[in-house]
Amino acid sequence: MPCISSRPITLRNFISRLRDQAIETAEKEALQAWGTTAVDACLNTSSIPQLAWEAARLSEVLVPNGWIKLLRNLVNAIIVGSTEGTSLSPALLRSLAFMIRQREGQWSSESTEILGALVSSLKVRLEQADRLGGLAGRKYELVCVLGVVIDAMVDIGVSTISHEQLYKPLIALLDGFSHDRDLHVAQAAAYTGQALRGIQDDDTVGKASLRGLLRAIDLTMTVSGAVSSVDPSKIWEAVKSGIDGASRLRDFTWDMFQKRTGKSWYTALRATSVLIRTRSWDELSNFIQQAECRADKDFLCGLYAQLDLISQLVPPDQLQRIYKSIPESRHDRVQAWKMHTVCAIKEQTTPPEQKLASTLKRSKTYVWSLKSCGWEDVGQDLSDDGSALLDDSYRKCMPAREYYTKNALLEFYTQDDDKRLQIQRLSGDRLPVDHCYINLNVVDSDQGDEVPLESLFDSREQGGRKIWPKKIFIEGQAGVGKTTLCKKVVHDFLY
Repeated sequence: MPCISSRPITLRNFISRLRDQAIETAEKEALQAWGTTAVDACLNTSSIPQLAWEAARLSEVLVPNGWIKLLRNLVNAIIVGSTEGTSLSPALLRSLAFMIRQREGQWSSESTEILGALVSSLKVRLEQADRLGGLAGRKYELVCVLGVVIDAMVDIGVSTISHEQLYKPLIALLDGFSHDRDLHVAQAAAYTGQALRGIQDDDTVGKASLRGLLRAIDLTMTVSGAVSSVDPSKIWEAVKSGIDGASRLRDFTWDMFQKRTGKSWYTALRATSVLIRTRSWDELSNFIQQAECRADKDFLCGLYAQLDLISQLVPPDQLQRIYKSIPESRHDRVQAWKMHTVCAIKEQTTPPEQKLASTLKRSKTYVWSLKSCGWEDVGQDLSDDGSALLDDSYRKCMPAREYYTKNALLEFYTQDDDKRLQIQRLSGDRLPVDHCYINLNVVDSDQGDEVPLESLFDSREQGGRKIWPKKIFIEGQAGVGKTTLCKKVVHDFLY
């Protein structure tokens, strides 16, 4: 008896089942219909931020049309959020970035148009925030959102956005923000502007092989973070397994990043982001000291910003060791970052009676008024064990329900060599139901059409509407064959 497939309960089960090369055609069709129903449910709900990650994971195995619909809906949700001025969901942004990265090689002009609409909308929101003035927090969040999207576009080599209408005005806007008085706004704008330059000029961020590496790492870390966001070592093991296995993280750092980042401070910051997210402190210190761009002000400010993002999650003494590996700089913006980050750690660890006046050059140009904003470490919001979207869409998907209900019945009735479907004679012998016949005499009939046994539970028209019969009523005296008839109905349905 072949293995009977049961209904997948979690996202991981669903995706791995659909990717299984040995899956039978009927189950594959049922799962594809289920996935389509899930996307449609996601399109028609106001709770898209809560369902975004499940939908993004399902997008890995969706047909192109379903993927495009989902991409459009996620983008629209972000556009609406940025327009209304509400705080955007980190899980929603990471879900969108995940969708973009996992579609490499299958990207279409329609997909680029959808992302172009998002980038254009964010540009308009940024221009409005700039005109109104006094909205540093709003500008910062919008620039960070833009950075998440553009990072993902860079990783898959998207290069066809409108140069005159979108690229040039946005570069000019971000370059202006990179001189903002607020440190967070200035750094986020400098980073996002450099990423945007990478879309038009591939040499800015390295070769396609490096883009592919960054893409693979981010995908692996996002998924492994969803599986286990508690143990960083497990996350790194998952990353290594997806990169044709570098034996050690140090080997990976040197072979995969050190030799490819060159003088690109943007790519170097992508490397330090990986090392910080995996809590690989020794490798991070080593990379900082050896990076060609280690003296670049944009690299140093970006590094301080990355460390500031995790400052409440890492022991102060560990951060102090990392800060000591960062090269000195007399640039005013770097000095400002150092003053606010390093001094904040010293404030936490130095007893009051031992505190001395800071010897750092105090910046008169930059201010520190915002909390760091980032969406890399949102594993706690992303779970592959979720089932809300799957459960809801399963109830609405008849092909999936029919397939797995039939499998459940088949499993129940075929246990013990089909004994549940066999007829037991008075002698005690058992007879397969397909070797039996039932002598029925119709004593009363209405004007309805005859329904074959195997079609009893198929949908049909009744009273001008479609119905799905759930029960049948059999009446008769003892011994006339009611049980035999039921077994015959089940047998014909299953076989």
